Amino acid sequence: MGSPPATSGHAPLIPRGRRVLLVSSDEGLRTDVGGWLEAAGYDVMSCPGPRHPRHSCVGLRGETCALERAAEVCIVDLHPMGDELIDRSGRAELVRLYGEGGRPVVVLVDGDDVLDLEPLGGVVTLERTVDPRTLASTVSDLTR
Repeated sequence: MGSPPATSGHAPLIPRGRRVLLVSSDEGLRTDVGGWLEAAGYDVMSCPGPRHPRHSCVGLRGETCALERAAEVCIVDLHPMGDELIDRSGRAELVRLYGEGGRPVVVLVDGDDVLDLEPLGGVVTLERTVDPRTLASTVSDLTR
């Protein structure tokens, strides 16, 4: 019998196309949507996203984000918490950055919310009230 394979101390590899970055300042949404996607077999990494006043998001500071690099799909909730309009504009910029970086992006919006971006390939808009099956199906379609 051989020795067990050596490990580098990192978590087991997740199959390609199964890593999702979920960006939302709404903790309840992150919990619900993250749970749905995990139940569908995805590895979900959560981030509260940019915050006012310092834009604590490394991606918006022009630095490499380890979460974004590890994800095959990014889900960005555009709904700002409270009166933080900078939160929405920062999130819209993240959609642009992720899309330009070649990542498929699912944008979660409220009702008739308009995405203030030029059309980007690989960007899909869904209502924040999307059902679990539609969301998982959309993410699956984007990773094919």
